Amino acid sequence: MIRFWQSRLWRVKCSWTGSCHETKADFPPRCHRRIPLLRMYHNAFLRINAILIWKEAFFLMVEKQREAVWRSWFQLTPRRLCMMGVLLAMQVVMSRLFNVQLSDSLRVNLGFLPNAVAGMLMGPFCGMLVAACADLLGATLFPSGAVFPGFTLTAALAGMNYGLWLYRRKDSLWRAALCILPVTLVCNIALNTLWLWMLQGSGVLATFPVRAVKNLAQYPVNVALLYLTMKLIRRMPTSLTQV
Repeated sequence: MIRFWQSRLWRVKCSWTGSCHETKADFPPRCHRRIPLLRMYHNAFLRINAILIWKEAFFLMVEKQREAVWRSWFQLTPRRLCMMGVLLAMQVVMSRLFNVQLSDSLRVNLGFLPNAVAGMLMGPFCGMLVAACADLLGATLFPSGAVFPGFTLTAALAGMNYGLWLYRRKDSLWRAALCILPVTLVCNIALNTLWLWMLQGSGVLATFPVRAVKNLAQYPVNVALLYLTMKLIRRMPTSLTQV
C-alpha cells in the first residue's frame, strides 16, 4: 500500500490496478484483498476471534458436562433405588456378620466394598445414602453397642468420599490408594476414636495406638481389594452397571 500527498488529501494507490482512490469507501473489493497490510491485520483478527470462540466453546462444553455429572448425582430412578437396596443389604451382611471382632473397639470387616461400589456406580450422594442407611439398619438389627449418630456421620462421609473419587473415573491403583487414604486417616482413625472417647471416656485413648496400627496395616489390603473390585465391576455387562 502506497500513500502519497496530493491536493492536500491522502490518497491510496491500489497495488493491483494502479488506480488511486481518495477514500477507503471508494476501494473496489479487489483492492481490499490485494493490500498486504490490511490482509495481515485481517488474518490476525480472524485468528484471534477463532481462538476466543474455540476457548469459549471448550469451557462451555466442560461446564455442561460438569452440570450433567452433578445432576446425575441426585437422580433417584427406580433402577438406582433397586441397586441401592441390594448394595445396602450386602453391606449390612458383610459388615455385621462376616467380620472379626478383636475387642470392644477393634473390628475388621469388608463392609466398605459395597459402599465403594455404590459410590462408583451412582455417585457421592447415593453412596452417602447407602452407607448411612446401612449403618442405621445394621445397628438396629445387629446391635453391638450403643447407637451413636457419630458413627453414622462417619459412614456417610466415607460413602461420599468413594463417590467423589470413583464415580465416572478411570480405574487405577493410585486412585484406589488415594481413595482409601482419607477413609483410613480421617474416618477410621480420627473420627471413630473421637466418638468412642465421647461414649467410653478417656480409657479409649489408651487403645489409640493399637487402632492406628491396625488401620495402617489394613490399608494396603483395602487398597488391593478395592482395586480388584473396580476391575471386576468394569468387566461386568453395562446392562448391570449402567444405573
